[in-house]
Amino acid sequence: MNVRTNERLRPLEKVQFLTLPLLAAAALMLLLVSIMRADPQVQPAPAKAASRESHDKLVFLLTTGVEDVPTLDMVLQYAIAAKESGYLSDVVLLADGRGVEILDGHMRARPEQTGNLAKRAKAAGVRFIVVEQGLKDYGLSAANLDPKPDQIVPNGAVKIADLIGQHYEVIHF
Repeated sequence: MNVRTNERLRPLEKVQFLTLPLLAAAALMLLLVSIMRADPQVQPAPAKAASRESHDKLVFLLTTGVEDVPTLDMVLQYAIAAKESGYLSDVVLLADGRGVEILDGHMRARPEQTGNLAKRAKAAGVRFIVVEQGLKDYGLSAANLDPKPDQIVPNGAVKIADLIGQHYEVIHF
């Protein structure tokens, strides 16, 4: 294309001057669209309903004990709100280490409001899982747990791996 700097462009040159960049841009867009369709990593995300099926479960990993009552209360409030929200199919509270103290009904250090929140969470449908080693480490009896856990497991790390394998998202407190 011959562009004259100081002279007026002839009508045909004007058309060429304007259409060639537009044609080049259109060709580039077509090329990009074909690449996106060919590369599975560039494909659009699946529909929200499909992704929700695999990520609609939540586990709160609790390792804090009565040394931090506000955190105990917060995790229980979060678990209750998550379960009652209707967005999740399952909410689990996994108590490990000092976190097992949240369920010890005979512990005087556990405030009454924390015990009431734990019972409210259980009533809302939050599942409680307790790690057996935590009970042993803190001298707690499964018979004294209030509310009663849905499950007592021998190893917290294995249980977390199992839950992650079932597409649970993990939040650690």
